Amino acid sequence: MKKEFAVVDLFCGIGGLTQGFIKQKMNVVAGVDNDGSCKYAYEENNKSKFIEKSITEIKGEELKKLYPEDSIKVLVGCAPCQTFSQH
Repeated sequence: MKKEFAVVDLFCGIGGLTQGFIKQKMNVVAGVDNDGSCKYAYEENNKSKFIEKSITEIKGEELKKLYPEDSIKVLVGCAPCQTFSQH
């Protein structure tokens, strides 16, 4: 039985990086971003769950639960530009 890739995208925004993984036929199970204004566009464009949370607040166990049990787990992130980040 072939295992499937499952992806969680950190700093997902509206899903630019997510779209690349979807185009490569990978299952993006969720995106995480602290900007709630991205939720609608992310979920509509990517058909994946949006989690509004800072990555400083998300725990490993919470991420682990997002992945299907028998999947190849992929964690990606495209850190935001410094201009838009809080220090």
